[in-house]
Amino acid sequence: MIFVAAALLTWHSYNFTSIGLDDANIYFKYAKNLANGFGFVYNPGGEHVEGFTSILWTLMVAGLYRIAGSGFEPILLALNFLMMAGTLLLLLRILDKLKCTPLQQVLFTCLLVLTPGFMDWTVFSLLETGFWCFLLSLAMYQLVRQLKDDVVCVWCNSLLIFLLLITRPESLLLCLVFIFLQFVLSRWKGKSIIAALAGVALPVIVYGITVTALLMWRKSYFGYPLPNTYYAKVSADFVGNLVKGFAYLLKSGVTLVTLVLPFIFFTLLEIPAVWGYLFRKQLPSPAKQQSWLLLFIGCTILLLPLYTGGDHFPLARFYQPLVPVLIMAVITHPWWQRFRMFQPGADQSTLKRLFIPALVLYWLPLQLVFLGIGDGRAFYAVRKNKSPLENEFLIARDGRIIGEKLNSALPGSPSVGVIAAGGVAYTYKGPIVDLMGLNNVQMAHADKVKVGGIKNHNSFNKTVFYKQMPDVIVGFDVFPDTSMIKPVVLDPDYRTNFQNIVLKSLYFDAAFHRHYTYTIIKQPNEQYFVGWISTQFRERLRQNPSIYLRDVGYELHNDKLEE
Repeated sequence: MIFVAAALLTWHSYNFTSIGLDDANIYFKYAKNLANGFGFVYNPGGEHVEGFTSILWTLMVAGLYRIAGSGFEPILLALNFLMMAGTLLLLLRILDKLKCTPLQQVLFTCLLVLTPGFMDWTVFSLLETGFWCFLLSLAMYQLVRQLKDDVVCVWCNSLLIFLLLITRPESLLLCLVFIFLQFVLSRWKGKSIIAALAGVALPVIVYGITVTALLMWRKSYFGYPLPNTYYAKVSADFVGNLVKGFAYLLKSGVTLVTLVLPFIFFTLLEIPAVWGYLFRKQLPSPAKQQSWLLLFIGCTILLLPLYTGGDHFPLARFYQPLVPVLIMAVITHPWWQRFRMFQPGADQSTLKRLFIPALVLYWLPLQLVFLGIGDGRAFYAVRKNKSPLENEFLIARDGRIIGEKLNSALPGSPSVGVIAAGGVAYTYKGPIVDLMGLNNVQMAHADKVKVGGIKNHNSFNKTVFYKQMPDVIVGFDVFPDTSMIKPVVLDPDYRTNFQNIVLKSLYFDAAFHRHYTYTIIKQPNEQYFVGWISTQFRERLRQNPSIYLRDVGYELHNDKLEE
């Protein structure tokens, strides 16, 4: 009931939408093309490109699209909810094996659903985040079962490694960690090195075969060994990635402050004991083994974004699948035993009196961060029930609307260049040029070191742009009231505009204005469009006398064009 109530409240905050985030709509675009027989392509008949992160999630969504058709999103949302409900039951089963009391299990559930972003990302984003959380929970269940019951299902572990590897790229490291922990647990159970190695032999073989097959298939089908999203988002500048990744870790630590701080406290608390085990070969107690297992998994996933440079989304997307591990590590740590809080003989009345204050102490600081107390937007957020993720849902919704309107307003389905490449691509019938590079191989590979722009939006390359030259460039407001349409004002303030930043001041290039004009297109059916159109497309439109064209142009204020 706690989980259901939290899900309904979260869904209500997004006006009961079922179309997911804009990035989820990129998955939907690939799934639709795959289900319709075009293969892994962004545009039907276009280049093979892996503009998605999860192969398995794409296949699953494509299968659902094939069965249910274009109205599959509510079904996917329902399946996502059921999958996360099953994940919660699995996590409670893990807590049961860890000998947690019923109070601890209720506390775990409350903390989980109160964590800002957990329900948003795992259920309602319609990305693979929830499925990834489910697989990580399965892996943790297998490890806990080995730790507590000395039960090892080699075939189950091998299958799980295969599924992890085709779900997200970071599984290349996490699967090795999973295998390593299986080996360590076998040694803790008194098995010899040879016996412990034999126990992980099949998972290692499955890992090697799967990784090799995956890399070879990607190389032959897409031309590159890693997803195109990796080349578009991750810079070759290791130091730069490290700095951005550390900043992302700090930002996420603030978002999840009342969870991350105790986790760090307990991690530091265990360092002397770990040191003694490594150098004095002191076998840890069962309670320590349990704690070290959870802390090690948590630390590994926490540090992963240091390599990739983190993410631009709010509410710690990368870390949300890790939240169950963090909570488990905190509430099951042996440190609590000194207070006799969670032991079977503890005074239940005292615990019940402390329960609500504990939840408030956990929840309130998170909500202050969640609502943006620091920049004075908290009361507005409270009144309007805003979420930091709301804009991402709106981009998907507006993108779909824009795509449908483009189908009516633009004759001949010209190529359209976009920044937000999900919702608009899902509904527009013509070719889409992804200017951010996620679904554009040339753009993603143009610059190995990403300079300027915004994290995950800095792959735009002007040289590639002038080679590809989309017929139309779409912004976020392409159908304003015609009476409000005015020339674009290019001034110092416009340089700070999001579109201008991610397009690296393209609108201030003299070359751009030689090739593009800010224009109104109006068809006989009264459908119209206003935006930047290329001179070639403009000439094609002029051949049709029934189409009305009017240059809106631009104005330079206290600035100049760059050659």
